[in-house]
Amino acid sequence: MKELEFKKLFSKLSHIKALSHDSKFEEIVQNLVLFVIFNCNEKILKNDNDLKEAIFDYYGINIKNSLIQPSLDRLIASSKIYKDSSSKRILLSESAKNEIERKNAENSDIEKNVKLNWYNEITSKYSFLEKSDLDELWILLNQYLSSIFEKNGVQTLNFLNPNIVKDDLDYRSNIIIIDSLFTSSNPKINLELYKDVVNIFIQNADEIRAKYISQLADATFTSFALLSDDETKKFLNGKFSEMRLFLDTNFIFGILDLHKNNEDSSAKEIIEEIKKNNLPFKLFYHLETLNEFRRTFDSKSVLLKSTKWTKEISRIALEVDNLSPIEELYHKQNIDDEIDPSLFLEKYDQVDKILNSIGLIEYHPRFQTDDEKYQIEKDVDEFQSFYEKTKFRKIKSYQNYKHDITVLREVRSLNPKKTKFLDSKAFFLSSDYILGKFEKQYYKSDWEINFLVNPSVFLQLIRPFIENDYNSNKKFIDTFSISDFRSFDIDYSTTRSKTLQILNDNYYQSSYELKVQILRDQVLLSKLEKAENDYNERIEIIDNYISKENHKLQEENSQIKKKLLESQLQQDQLSSKKLKAETHIRDIKSESEQKDKEKSELEIQLENIKNDLEIEKENRIYRENLDNWNQEKSTYLNAQRNLEIKNFESNSRYCNRPIISLFCTIVILPFYIKFFEKIKILFTSYNFELYNEYLIPGIILVILILIAFYEIIGRTYLTDKDKVKNGLKWKLAFSEKSKNFLVLEKLKEIETKYVIENPKPEL
Repeated sequence: MKELEFKKLFSKLSHIKALSHDSKFEEIVQNLVLFVIFNCNEKILKNDNDLKEAIFDYYGINIKNSLIQPSLDRLIASSKIYKDSSSKRILLSESAKNEIERKNAENSDIEKNVKLNWYNEITSKYSFLEKSDLDELWILLNQYLSSIFEKNGVQTLNFLNPNIVKDDLDYRSNIIIIDSLFTSSNPKINLELYKDVVNIFIQNADEIRAKYISQLADATFTSFALLSDDETKKFLNGKFSEMRLFLDTNFIFGILDLHKNNEDSSAKEIIEEIKKNNLPFKLFYHLETLNEFRRTFDSKSVLLKSTKWTKEISRIALEVDNLSPIEELYHKQNIDDEIDPSLFLEKYDQVDKILNSIGLIEYHPRFQTDDEKYQIEKDVDEFQSFYEKTKFRKIKSYQNYKHDITVLREVRSLNPKKTKFLDSKAFFLSSDYILGKFEKQYYKSDWEINFLVNPSVFLQLIRPFIENDYNSNKKFIDTFSISDFRSFDIDYSTTRSKTLQILNDNYYQSSYELKVQILRDQVLLSKLEKAENDYNERIEIIDNYISKENHKLQEENSQIKKKLLESQLQQDQLSSKKLKAETHIRDIKSESEQKDKEKSELEIQLENIKNDLEIEKENRIYRENLDNWNQEKSTYLNAQRNLEIKNFESNSRYCNRPIISLFCTIVILPFYIKFFEKIKILFTSYNFELYNEYLIPGIILVILILIAFYEIIGRTYLTDKDKVKNGLKWKLAFSEKSKNFLVLEKLKEIETKYVIENPKPEL
């Protein structure tokens, strides 16, 4: 943005936090004028042009003259500034100067304390860090905050004035920002430590630090707002109009405490602030969002429901962490009182009632025409292609893509005017920055606003209208922390869940310590990750691991016994020989009995595994057959679609000659009959009197009649009537929409016939 040099501005944000977000727009401009006069006292400032240049030189904000002059007039009227009679310079009054000095001193003290407390906090965890390392981390932290505040400010302003931002700065995730900064800075510390200390600064913020960070973010947005137009001024000086907010699926998880992402978990804060401050918003969830929640919830809870978990395994699960929030909630309850997973998950079957009880409204979409359905499918393909080209992305299913497009299109359809935020009727709250980028590039024009809003931006939007206590500030700044986006690194959460299930079902005799060791061993988890789809191989990997560990224990026990034996021999060799022999015999007998017992149990387990593998094999064959059937059907229908279009076009050409012939005959014949006498005279005038005067005109008449008769009778009885019928339909289908409809009708018939001739595989 040429109108604002944010890197220059960020270094001075802590000194202009007095440009409070809850002030009116005119007060904000007045404060900026006061601060620039104070900080640029060496410059000769006489008028609004001088102030404009000084504001840009010092803060990097290219503010309009039309905003400066009214503020000058008000400040002079309030005696905060005055013009020197001799030099004509604009100067601060003593009271205004003292007030700014006091605020600057307070801000400097707060910044020093915040910095020192953060140093103490991270050195207690990373004691090896030196003073130079801490100073480097402070610089890196400020680089991150600068980028994150700039993104938040730009994205927030973009909803009020879409003409301000022309690049993709506002569509980068927090993790992409910090990775980019780390790569460009090339610091001595590693990336994981960098992420951790940034999160410590944000997530562990006390009241002073939370206020400090939130004020910096508010000052950033305020600075961007100074570049805006009357729409932004109207927003900052007024109130929101009534509008509908559609919550994304991850928001639903956040409301129910089933998500760890800070952006999504802020859903509760948004609902609380709307209720607490009586903001004119209605919260909706689309029917497709409810369906997607249920699909996602079922997929996340399938492992949980498939096993009866012991208390010991639940303790292990919570000790190793890195499980899904649903699993964590269950295991916490299962430790105290063993509960069947299905019973635990049963309450989420009524998720719609839970959402309605906290004030969310189920939205039933309007009826979709075949053309709209076709357009949605087309947009889904475009979004999938767009999404898969994006780096650092999570895996999505086709249904996820369709949900995103369906809800976004519905929200956009509810906004007939798409140019002003305050005129808008609905928004889509989602932390999916890729979907937001897709909306910007695929749906909206440059002068239109976006209708997908992420939580941090929405919280920034409503901050001028809410009471900012510690909880509000804390929830707001938490959205700036770095989420645990596991797809960037090796994610063993699913592998741990499956391994936990195997340990619960098959290795209950193994020690507690060994089970924990298995779940924490990265090398073992890596092997299990590669064998994710082969249950038998995973069992074998765990068996081998346990065997090696048992072998190590046996070796250790053997060494201990050897030392004890030597010591005992030294004390009493004669008596110990007999005792050792008897003990050894008893041990061998006991060990033999134990092995027989273990062998019997292993044989039973092996039989169970074989049965499970047989069932899994049948399921796998069924899925492969179903996938092949769907693929073959899709390929066949795509080929038939192209063939039908060619047939329609061929039939259309087939109709050209009869249509032209009939048209000419119908048009010419009446004129010929009307002017028959004149035509007869014409032929007579050319010395055709040798023949009968009716001969040639009669022949022409007969030919025309025969042509018409042939085309009508021939095309009716002697030719392919279906080709004529289809050709006429195609010609009469003037628009692309009508032609697509004809092709879709044909494809429905072909698909029905295909399914009858090639039945869908069954399990």
